[in-house]
Amino acid sequence: MYRIPKNFGLWGIHLSLIVLLGGSLLLDCFYEEYEGYGLVSATGGSVVEFVSTQDDFEVILDDSLTFFINGYKSVKKGDSFSLGNYDFFVLEFCKNGIPTRNADENSRELKNATGYTGFSCGKSGGDEENFPGIVLRTKHKRWGSEDFVLLGLDEPQPWILEGGSKLYFSHRSANLPFTVHVYSMDERGADIVIEGMSTIDSLRLGSSAPLRYKNYTLHYKGFMPMSSTASLVLFDLNKCTLFFVPYVFMALFLLSALGFYINKFFAKKKVHHEKYS
Repeated sequence: MYRIPKNFGLWGIHLSLIVLLGGSLLLDCFYEEYEGYGLVSATGGSVVEFVSTQDDFEVILDDSLTFFINGYKSVKKGDSFSLGNYDFFVLEFCKNGIPTRNADENSRELKNATGYTGFSCGKSGGDEENFPGIVLRTKHKRWGSEDFVLLGLDEPQPWILEGGSKLYFSHRSANLPFTVHVYSMDERGADIVIEGMSTIDSLRLGSSAPLRYKNYTLHYKGFMPMSSTASLVLFDLNKCTLFFVPYVFMALFLLSALGFYINKFFAKKKVHHEKYS
């Protein structure tokens, strides 16, 4: 008769603990957080836009061409990149930026959608105004015309380049396998429709009852009135690639504990048999 190895239970319990501890240490490497924004007005709802809460950014040209920036240290002064018909050269890029409306006489005049004309980077950790921004020199590939643009992070208005192209600087948008539409909300929750999940259609997302699907968790955070007829609806979305770690730990632990007690039972039975045989 086949028997479970003698130390199967102990080794299995140790392995399950290693899986749990290792998964906990690696969790931060595979964990992503996003903030979601949807607009509900008198005319109806909208698609919820999710953006990264980490230092992941993108320069977007005409809502289609994107240059990704992973952290403040990944791009420095003097770097360049191209999008469409434009070449871009980085003049400044930092988290603790200091924008001004009255630029120094010796500096080039910057153009900005919110009215600032000057920008400089302060020291990290100081009392500088926390204004993440990027200053770009743009050059049209065919016309050769140049422009100097200051883009503040997540500005509501794009800068219009020569030629009519729109330029944004924002947090990186989430690339999700589904789309969330929000149609109504109150203090207790929001009515949403999720497309892309074959088993989910319209549902009520409560403020204290997050929606879990595979390695995503969607939370309703509330809403902010924007006008008498429109409100901004807020969501949080978490993605955890190692969501299965607790389940693997429990399966290994229970299987190992079962093997340990089975071995213990057969050991007692063998001693009893030898004692009375």
